[in-house]
Amino acid sequence: MTESEREKFEAAVIDRLKESGFSEVEIRVEGLVRCDDGYQDEVINGGWHYWNAAIATHPTPPPQHIVRGIYVASKTKHAERWRSLRAAGMPILSTWIDEAGAGESGDLSDLWRRCILEASTASALVLYREPDDVLKGGWVELGAALAAGVPVLAVGIEEFTVAKDKRIRHFATVEHAMSYALGLVEDRARAALSSPMGADESAVASKQLLRSLITEMEKAKSTVDSIVGVPAGYIAQSSAWIIPDAIKGTATVIMRERSEDFPVPVFIGEPPSPVETAEGRDG
Repeated sequence: MTESEREKFEAAVIDRLKESGFSEVEIRVEGLVRCDDGYQDEVINGGWHYWNAAIATHPTPPPQHIVRGIYVASKTKHAERWRSLRAAGMPILSTWIDEAGAGESGDLSDLWRRCILEASTASALVLYREPDDVLKGGWVELGAALAAGVPVLAVGIEEFTVAKDKRIRHFATVEHAMSYALGLVEDRARAALSSPMGADESAVASKQLLRSLITEMEKAKSTVDSIVGVPAGYIAQSSAWIIPDAIKGTATVIMRERSEDFPVPVFIGEPPSPVETAEGRDG
């Protein structure tokens, strides 16, 4: 086990015992006295060996410069919308959208493992709810994202108490939310590209992947530009981005707003009739 892992363990122990009223000096002198590969204190030593076992079982997560896409959480009836946006170039990573029909998920345990993993490691999570939608799985994915520190962009949940959580940004339309999420992905990719990664082969490969990701998003933007004939951008403080509406077959010009205040949601028109699935991830 590396020295850095031991330092992380000791930092975790200090933080926890401080909550019980001990000072850092007391903790280090009485509890963190090292003995060979462990500690003199039996409880601390046991925790240290459990720590090592956990790391061996669960490998270290990917480094921060690995850029993930957008996780979409909604009722399964909206899966076609997400697949269409993904086909148009949006970096949507949700795998549930490809098995949203009844009986399409062969292993529900694996489905939920993927949903939680993808929601908790995305660059952003977009939670979408129409007025008559009864969310189920979406709440689970929302919790996973919040617990992992993933930015959450929500549409249509203002009536629920969780909407008061200050970590959630609220948008008037799903187009606003997706545009903002796309900007977060690209910002993260550009920031990672400019950060030091070393000069080994893995670092070079990572930078090549980041450049490819940015290029693909630029291609998606250009494709949308050609559809409508209006320049689109999503890097500036306030810029227009155009996304084809997969449901109505039209195109909507939207603004990506980089401020802390967002417009009060306004719903126009009747939502489509609910279509529930008998099996699988049910929204």
